Amino acid sequence: QVLMIVGHNALQTGRLRESLVLFCIALRLKESLQDAIEFIGVALQHLGYHECAISTHLHALSLTPNRTLPTLNLGLLYLHNSQPHKARAWLSRACLLSCADATSLDLCGPAIQGLGSALALVEESEQSLRSFLLCARLLHTIPASPTRIECLMSAASIASEMK
Repeated sequence: QVLMIVGHNALQTGRLRESLVLFCIALRLKESLQDAIEFIGVALQHLGYHECAISTHLHALSLTPNRTLPTLNLGLLYLHNSQPHKARAWLSRACLLSCADATSLDLCGPAIQGLGSALALVEESEQSLRSFLLCARLLHTIPASPTRIECLMSAASIASEMK
């Protein structure tokens, strides 16, 4: 667990290569396997190794599906790599996952922002996009509550139904 804490600190302070090494050692020592794989993906992503990061996040999800962090990061990577349709699918899923898991609520904001960007790039239905953006704006003003979760679910549902 110590390696994960030190690696996370290195990641947060911009020591990306150091964090990558620490997460790889943690993985080799079988310390917090799922978290180590997810944070290896994050470090690779921040280092600019996008294809490797995508592969790592997909691997993390193959081991434990429905994890918010790799789902969100896949969406952001696809958005960054000018693949808004793929980004929309992953970010819609990240929105749903983040509201279903209380430990992932802090990922809700980035998921919504990324999804809004993806929708703006691919969406032809102006009304659906407006509905999504209204729900997203409300999320910033409504404190954590069942109403907020309903709004998030509604926004993610609207986004996932857009073609």
